[in-house]
Amino acid sequence: MGKLLLHKRRFPADNFAEWNNGHPLGLRTVHAYVLVFDMGNLETFQYCRTIRDQILDSFSHRDFSIIVVGNKFDTVTETSANSQELKDISTLVRKHWRCGYVECSAK
Repeated sequence: MGKLLLHKRRFPADNFAEWNNGHPLGLRTVHAYVLVFDMGNLETFQYCRTIRDQILDSFSHRDFSIIVVGNKFDTVTETSANSQELKDISTLVRKHWRCGYVECSAK
């Protein structure tokens, strides 16, 4: 689903692009963005990365916060093959992106 949305929609590059598409969403006037990915499907994090990059590219200022949420934490085990990749994502988001990062249960 993420790939499908990625090809059909982009974060609006400016106010004109947002209002000109016929379905204004108010995406450019918020105080925070929450990007959620499935911790059991790391491909969904790549979609979050793409959307984050589009958000940052479309503004000349940064008067907003970005929070990344790893969902379905309860379905991932410590011995999972993705365990190190999940730790790397946490480090990337917190230290390099300087964004909030939380993990939550699907329940």
